[in-house]
Amino acid sequence: MCINFCNEKLQQHFNKHTFKEEEELYKTEGVEYTPVKFIDNQPVLNLIEKKPKGILIMLDEEITAPQGSDERFLSKIMTHHAKHPAFQTDRLRSRDSTAFTVMHYAGEVNYDAHGGILYVPSVLHFHSLTPTTN
Repeated sequence: MCINFCNEKLQQHFNKHTFKEEEELYKTEGVEYTPVKFIDNQPVLNLIEKKPKGILIMLDEEITAPQGSDERFLSKIMTHHAKHPAFQTDRLRSRDSTAFTVMHYAGEVNYDAHGGILYVPSVLHFHSLTPTTN
């Protein structure tokens, strides 16, 4: 998810500097132009990073919880994002499924929360790392 999140941020940066800022400059200078339609990926970024209920925020919380689990993480994101247009879950197909889908700018990406809580603590939870002294 982190790589796709970075790609979303890069796409937003590109859109801002290539489309939004140029359009504002044209307006300011009175230059005639044909507006370019582009997809605003801010809703997907909000789904992933916005506090307090973004997917990565809730993953970080679940990692630090004493009894954190993949199932609890999935339950939380399903509860908070079930109606988000860029979020889907396979829960309807299988009660045991830990899969979910995010519709990124570049297309749909399927994720599986199974094993995620055990896998990511050292990657996401930076503030739990303490420096060592000699």
